[in-house]
Amino acid sequence: MVLNKICLLTACAAIGLAGCGKNDEQRPATLADAAAPTQAQPAPPPAPAPAPKAAVARGDASTPLQSYQELKSGKQLMYAFLATSTLPIDYEKIAGNVSSDFRYQQDEFKKRDMLSALKPAIEAEVEKAKQSRYYMMRIGNGSSGVVDKYDFAQKQFAIPDFKESDSYRYFNDVSDYKLGFSNARAFSSLNVPDENAARTIESLRSTHQPLSLLVYFFASETELGENKLKGEIMKVQLVDKQGAVLAQQ
Repeated sequence: MVLNKICLLTACAAIGLAGCGKNDEQRPATLADAAAPTQAQPAPPPAPAPAPKAAVARGDASTPLQSYQELKSGKQLMYAFLATSTLPIDYEKIAGNVSSDFRYQQDEFKKRDMLSALKPAIEAEVEKAKQSRYYMMRIGNGSSGVVDKYDFAQKQFAIPDFKESDSYRYFNDVSDYKLGFSNARAFSSLNVPDENAARTIESLRSTHQPLSLLVYFFASETELGENKLKGEIMKVQLVDKQGAVLAQQ
């Protein structure tokens, strides 16, 4: 009985000491704390939706071939790029590409005057390019390597230039503007099911006779951050040195 009283007194003393801590931070949580409502934190605002990508312009395959202008220089390619791009024109850069006098002028006042004189001509060329975005480019220029040997199983000639979709071409006069074709792989082979036509082409190819590929395309878009114009191929023709069409698709 005495032992029980001693244990009870010891337990009470321990409880009393537990309630007399130096710092309230050490106080254990109570039922009242557990019942207190938790403050809800506001949800973060939703991330803005990405801006929709502008639709890529598409060419019309029924456009007459006479409406296509031949692409023959880097300057012409540059204007085609500027006419297709949605970015503002860097007139000083373009002036340096079209005028060596401007490019090498050291007097900044004279250079400013020259830029003012060149700007209307640059704008006129860009506007002209906007009026017609259909072009024809000659590939091979009389080379026999524009097509590979005839494939009897597929009844077609492979076109090496169109095997890779990311390949591009450029001109030496303004070499920093490039041309690629978005649907090159669709034209990577020239179908020639007619055996007589295939014999003629194979004979010219195997004897290294001049052949050229005429690529008719629509200037559809530009690549962001690059001076690269993308064309959508409308038609391809294989011609001999006289310009006679040997095959097309």
